[in-house]
Amino acid sequence: MISRRQFLFGSAGIGLLSSAVAVRHIGSYPTSTLNALTLSEREIHIYRTLGQWLAPPTDGLPGHGGDDTSILNLDRLVAEVPEGTRQLLMALPLAFEHGPLLLEWGGKRMTDMDDVELDEYLNNWAQSTLTPQCQLMAALKTLIGFAYYERVDVLEAIRIPGVCTAMASVE
Repeated sequence: MISRRQFLFGSAGIGLLSSAVAVRHIGSYPTSTLNALTLSEREIHIYRTLGQWLAPPTDGLPGHGGDDTSILNLDRLVAEVPEGTRQLLMALPLAFEHGPLLLEWGGKRMTDMDDVELDEYLNNWAQSTLTPQCQLMAALKTLIGFAYYERVDVLEAIRIPGVCTAMASVE
């Protein structure tokens, strides 16, 4: 049996260790000039990183999945979702941003990773066999896919007819 003193010291130690690990996940995010309806500065920054990774700039296609037009499309999509479901979508980027805290016990935020670390981290998500990770990755791919591949300029570049009028156009 442990004494009260051992319990208190142990609890304090665990609290300090947890705080030290979590400090790596506290910080500010760059401000955006976008006039987003629902996405915060943090969510915009995280979705920019995720979108550019999932739909990177390529020859022959305009922009990428994290550029201003794609982010505005994503913001409009999220704004149209019923409130209860919208809260789940608002938590989606946070799962990727702070995933290293749980998956790597204290790893840095996703948006603080360099390109090699980011690629390894997101490839681990993409190749995971754990159901929650698979479902979150599928949800992310769906959102970024709608935000990027339904753009008028992208549809024209890949020669697919049809325009979704709710999507933002290139300015």
